[in-house]
Amino acid sequence: MDVIVIKADIVADHPIAPYDDAAAIVKSKSRIAVAECFCRKAVSLYGKTCKHPLETCLQFETFADYYVENKMARYISADEALAILKQSEAEGLVLHILNSRKVEAICCCCSCCCGLCVTTCPTGALALAKKPDDHLYTPPPTVYDTFARMSREKVEQTLE
Repeated sequence: MDVIVIKADIVADHPIAPYDDAAAIVKSKSRIAVAECFCRKAVSLYGKTCKHPLETCLQFETFADYYVENKMARYISADEALAILKQSEAEGLVLHILNSRKVEAICCCCSCCCGLCVTTCPTGALALAKKPDDHLYTPPPTVYDTFARMSREKVEQTLE
């Protein structure tokens, strides 16, 4: 297999939360669910193992309802969610808030599996970098707004 070195940055900007901020978010939510980490689960399909816990992704409110209704998560108490955050922090996981103004999920990302933390590929072909401030955008109010925009764009493409 040949590797083509691109020598270009792939830019990513993700909100990262200190434990106290994440704990405040958890305490403000009425419905909380925990799901298995999609990233860790995905890499396990390729035979890779990770030392970190699998059940670390927290969903809130309607996200929690959706995940539980579709048997992808289970409801937990705020105390259990706080314990997951505390354990994640102790293990050095990165508390990643999903990119919307209304927090709907917090992922606890590791450096070996999660796209957020794996900033450079093992061959050195790609590296992630922070966007310049003038290229940042205001995230949508909810992830649903993102899906609605994507649907509108798809319809517009179909009509062209």
